[in-house]
This record gives sequence, structure tokens and C-alpha cells, in this order.
Amino acid sequence: MLSFIVQSGLLILAAALATAGLVPEDPNGRGINASNIKILTALPPLAFQFGIQIATSRILGFNELPTNVLTSAYADVAGDPKLFSLAWNAKRDRRIGSIVLILGGGICGAWMMRKGVDLYVPLWIAAGLKLLLAVGVWVCMSAKSPSVSKDRPIGISKTAIV
Repeated sequence: MLSFIVQSGLLILAAALATAGLVPEDPNGRGINASNIKILTALPPLAFQFGIQIATSRILGFNELPTNVLTSAYADVAGDPKLFSLAWNAKRDRRIGSIVLILGGGICGAWMMRKGVDLYVPLWIAAGLKLLLAVGVWVCMSAKSPSVSKDRPIGISKTAIV
């Protein structure tokens, strides 16, 4: 959960850097486009966020999921000897799902940019989704916590110990 909160914070930082007017229009007088500078200032927090995202997927045991690149997912799916098998294969199904979702996210982002949406809007959407994911993990973790521990005598409630 902490990993997802840190990732959300980095996405919020990237979105804030892209949104705020902190970046000068033309810092060196060379005619540099301000949107290019906004993209460059948002890249470091995004890079750290992607690194943490990959590490989190590995820690959770989903090594077959490349969470931010499609090349390895394509190679893994193409090299799967049971690709067309009708039997349930969790790793293959996750890989195909990740390809579909990453492509879908790319298409949505490209559509927004084509419609004239500013750079920061997709970043704020990503930050919000990641924060919702962190809240969802927190809710699931708290729902799985046992109400009675084995080391407590029966009849003593959790609130009585606290």
C-alpha cells in the first residue's frame, strides 16, 4: 500500500510540475517550446514512479507482467507454446490483459492529446487512478485482517486488547 501511495505522490508531483506556471516560457532565449520543457520537468518523477511500479509488481509475484513496456509482453506472448490453448493459463491471460490495457491507456491518452487536452490532464487522471488503487489495497488489506488472533484467549475481543 505504501508503494502505491508513494507512486501516487510522484504522479501528483509530475502533474503539478506540468500544471504550474513554474517553468519559464523561454529560459535561454533560443525559442524552446514551453510544452517541451514541461514534459522534461515531469519526466524524473514519472521515471521514479515507473521504477517503483516495476519493483512492486515483482514483489507481489507478478514477474510475467511488464507494467510499463509492451515489447517484453509481446515477446512473452509470441513465445508462449500454449498461446492458442483453451486451457486456463493465468500468466498468459495476465500478459494479454496487460497488452490490451496498456494499449487502451495509450489510445485514451493519444485521443485526449488530439482533442487538445493539455499535458497535465492525463497526469492528474493517472495520479487519481493510482491513489484510488492505493485506497483499494488499503480496504482489501483491512478486510482480510482476522477478527480473532490465535494467540488471544477465546472470548477476548480485538477492541478489548487495544
